[in-house]
Amino acid sequence: MNLTNRNKEKLNLWAAGIVLLLVSVLFLRFFNGHMFFYQEKSAIFFLSSDFLKEHLNYPGRMLEYLGKLLSAFYHSETLGALLMSAIILGSVCLVRATVFHLTRRNGLLISFLVGAGMLLLQSNYQFAAFNNIGILLQLVAIYISIRFDKGIASWLPVALFPFWYFLTGGFAWLFLAAFLVFQITFRPAKWLVRISIISATALLSCFISAELLFYQTQATLLTYPFTIQHTGMQFRGSGAMMVLIMAIPLWAKAGLLIPENKKLSRWATALPFLIILATAAVLYHKCDPRDREYFHVEKLFYQQKYEEINQYLTKHPSSNILTLYLNNLALAETGQLTERMFDYPQAPDGSTLILKWEITSEVLKRGGYFYYTTGMVNEALRWAYEYMVMRGHTPEGLKMLIKTELINSNHQVAEKYVNLLEQTIFYRREARKYRQMLYNDEAVASDPELGAKRKIRPGSDFFMLTEAPAANLKLLVSDEDPARVQVEYYLALLLLQKDAESIAMNLPLLVKAGYTRIPRHIDEAVAIYKQLHQADVPELTYIRGNQDTGQRLLQFQQGLEQNRSNREQAESTLYVHFRNTFWYYLFFR
Repeated sequence: MNLTNRNKEKLNLWAAGIVLLLVSVLFLRFFNGHMFFYQEKSAIFFLSSDFLKEHLNYPGRMLEYLGKLLSAFYHSETLGALLMSAIILGSVCLVRATVFHLTRRNGLLISFLVGAGMLLLQSNYQFAAFNNIGILLQLVAIYISIRFDKGIASWLPVALFPFWYFLTGGFAWLFLAAFLVFQITFRPAKWLVRISIISATALLSCFISAELLFYQTQATLLTYPFTIQHTGMQFRGSGAMMVLIMAIPLWAKAGLLIPENKKLSRWATALPFLIILATAAVLYHKCDPRDREYFHVEKLFYQQKYEEINQYLTKHPSSNILTLYLNNLALAETGQLTERMFDYPQAPDGSTLILKWEITSEVLKRGGYFYYTTGMVNEALRWAYEYMVMRGHTPEGLKMLIKTELINSNHQVAEKYVNLLEQTIFYRREARKYRQMLYNDEAVASDPELGAKRKIRPGSDFFMLTEAPAANLKLLVSDEDPARVQVEYYLALLLLQKDAESIAMNLPLLVKAGYTRIPRHIDEAVAIYKQLHQADVPELTYIRGNQDTGQRLLQFQQGLEQNRSNREQAESTLYVHFRNTFWYYLFFR
């Protein structure tokens, strides 16, 4: 191959690499940006020696440490896209360098297949950051072991494998497999002795780790931190990627690379770009706007931009239970739950108000916000603490622990959590805010959020019924002075249960909570109850309903009467003007 052709290949390699980088950054940032939000909120990284020591207790934990470090920078979606794209492109370059050292050919097919596979796997928001870091590190080890496979240096992989296994855990077997394939395929000097010793070293490392050093199960020590769950359940894709990488020396030896035949040179030049184009098409097809919409709502919720949540879901309707749950919390926080809840879909079983245990992982993470919103601060604290015990610290979980402890004036405990938050990279400003409230109840009371939650804590103690959260609401509103948000939530649950009679009988709660007007959906429930049962309801001296409720109910009943022989026709006809009313929900949901 002459120098001119070599320069052309290098230019082609650089061009393809830049295109792959651009595709990766653009996709990850603008089409899959919710992945960075999800992963950044699912773990936390502390700048402390204790946190580092925690990740030195058995093989693979150090790789998990690096994954958490990378995820911390996902706080910026743009920075996260750049970093992950750099890891993917670096992996492409390492594969190309390895193949070139073995064959003096570019091996662009294998290189860009690896890059495309890593990007496709990363398109799943549950694909943890440490997976691609682990792949990159094994490719580094593969390249170094092949590049310096001469003399004494050729024995370094054998000697250092136990250390490499400790650092990268289950991903080290990927390097070991590729190293064995290289030794068997290319048969350098003393290859048989080398593979025998490194195989024995690997087995001995596992045995000693399990029996003498780390006291973990063999299954854990063999695979940690790799799990199918952390790949987003992408078993086949992850398996195919592993096989592709561990067999790199075999692909090189077998000639499954870009052919150097002049007649095929155009295809050779275009092949990386074709792979990238095909990858972009698959990525576009895999995009799920529902995931993006949900995590956008969750992000707004954590930022307490409640009105923006309502506006966003008005423009982007959703039937996702978690999305609607957060939206209802946002409505409750702004005093609009019984005024606007039927502007959005609702679940008759109440799961859009209070999450059901059927989705345990999501309940553990987000269920406590129901208790926090309704003033059951001790229960919100318990949920945050139990989630921390089961899943470890997360940014929002840590902040919930701080807030609930401050509300309860447990300043010493709150200070421990504030100290942890100060050790993060991107949450120090919030830590400083909470530190100013330590041992200062006046500061807590004057805070718009914490002071408000302190005021609505239950006035009397009662046993919390974890399995029946709705019953807790009834106990809450039985106080002499129930908070408005508690009354809102209780009546909203009765609305979902279609219990218009109980709503009518509980109208005095509106007076106790300081209402000056009956909320729209409550007024609708009372009107239909009076109409259907010809029953009296408690008189409210200072609170009145909406003047047009009676007229609108008459129009609704006329629509029902006109289409009484065809339920589907009635539902379709009334949907236009009454879809966001309690009446429509009562008859058609």
